[in-house]
Amino acid sequence: MERFQPSMSFDFHRALLKAYFTDNRDISDTEVLAAVAAECGVDAMDFRDAMVDNNTEMTQAVIDDHNSAIGRGVTAVPTVLINSMMAVPGAQDVDAYATWIERILARS
Repeated sequence: MERFQPSMSFDFHRALLKAYFTDNRDISDTEVLAAVAAECGVDAMDFRDAMVDNNTEMTQAVIDDHNSAIGRGVTAVPTVLINSMMAVPGAQDVDAYATWIERILARS
């Protein structure tokens, strides 16, 4: 989305998270992605065309991101990486994050 309409990148990202985690939509489906883009104000047909035109490059970017995450210790969704050194898997409450951050600060 950033290359397509940079100003809508954040909105699209948030809409994708909602579509997947809240609405249980299949965000691997091109039509669902186009619909989410349209919900953010992007022309769905233009979005589909951009996906087709850049499919190989975008697919490789997703694979690279996935492999990078695995290499950094990500084993669950969501995973929060704290200070580029500690991967905290799964949804945690605020107190758990505070504990992890305190541990990192104590080691520094």
